[in-house]
Amino acid sequence: MPLLNNHQNIFWKSRRKNGKIKMNIEFALLITAVVTSIDVSANEPQCACSKFHYEEQLLEKMVRMEFAVENMKNEMNEAKNTVTKTVEEFNRLKENSAEQTLKNSKDNIRPAFTARLSEHQTKLGHNQPIVFDNIVTNIGQAYSGTTGVFTAPKDGIYYFIATTMSHSGQFVQTEIVRNGESMVKLYSYDKSHEQGTSGVVLHLNVSDEVWVRHLKTQGENLYGHNWSTFSGFQI
Repeated sequence: MPLLNNHQNIFWKSRRKNGKIKMNIEFALLITAVVTSIDVSANEPQCACSKFHYEEQLLEKMVRMEFAVENMKNEMNEAKNTVTKTVEEFNRLKENSAEQTLKNSKDNIRPAFTARLSEHQTKLGHNQPIVFDNIVTNIGQAYSGTTGVFTAPKDGIYYFIATTMSHSGQFVQTEIVRNGESMVKLYSYDKSHEQGTSGVVLHLNVSDEVWVRHLKTQGENLYGHNWSTFSGFQI
């Protein structure tokens, strides 16, 4: 009996020991499987549902960005158009301001001129205009050194004066005219050179013309070399 009991004790001890080893092995295999499963799951792509959701969100962001870019382009075009219109309006106002300034400047200018006769005039005809070609002053550019005519740029009161010199021992008669009508006459005669001078105050309307012309009643020659002059200005 004692021997049998010993064998039984050894059997149960061995069985318990083998059971512990088997349990340890099964637990280790279970841990390995779990770790492997976790590692494989981490490396595998997400499920189809999650991937579709991600792509849907990405597409939605791209669409929103496209709309944002389009809106930005529209805003830039509107800003460009606004700047263009502003520049055009500025240029228009600048031109109008320049024109108005020029107009005001012209309105404020009081015309004034003095011109001299550079060369002798011979064999002058009746009512022939005398062209005082050597311009000294011509404020407002209303006097023409080509025609000898002053043209009123605006309505106003003007004063004109002319001086003519005759040749030695000769007569010469001239007159200041407005639109062809005689206003005042000039006469000069002496055994030596002589000057005749006369002036007149005139009310002129815009475009009225004033000049000096020759009268053929006496004398055909007029002394030049800047001794004969014609002047005028707005009062």
